[in-house]
Amino acid sequence: MKLIQKMLTVLLVFAGWLTVAQACHEEKNDWLSGHKDKFSTNAITLSTEDTMAFTSTSTSCDAYTFFLHKKYDQVVENAAQGTGEYLNVVATNQGCPVQFHQEFGSALKADFAVVFQGTSREKPQFLIRRFQQVIESNPQLKLACTGV
Repeated sequence: MKLIQKMLTVLLVFAGWLTVAQACHEEKNDWLSGHKDKFSTNAITLSTEDTMAFTSTSTSCDAYTFFLHKKYDQVVENAAQGTGEYLNVVATNQGCPVQFHQEFGSALKADFAVVFQGTSREKPQFLIRRFQQVIESNPQLKLACTGV
């Protein structure tokens, strides 16, 4: 009986991984279209999609880009406030040490209108470039953040 349970667990995890891999490699004109919630009605896929995308290294999906796509609204909200857990993830991915997360948040809040003008969840690469511009224009962040 335990063998059957283990086999079912492995099968479910593998099915979740395949769904994410399929979504990441879906070929459309919009390079990020595979990240849309295409499979949101499948509870197993929904519960494993974020985890699998972040932990999978066998696909060309970039976890940071995926994060910005999925959590765009929360990142925007945190940036408007100048603080928050989603903004901390952005700061870390931009190469900023923890002790500079507050400075990064303050800089984004100060330049909010410029940073988020014309951005959307569908084009996170533009947002990443804007974050880098904020870092480069701030002397403290420019020295502290490595731009990973």
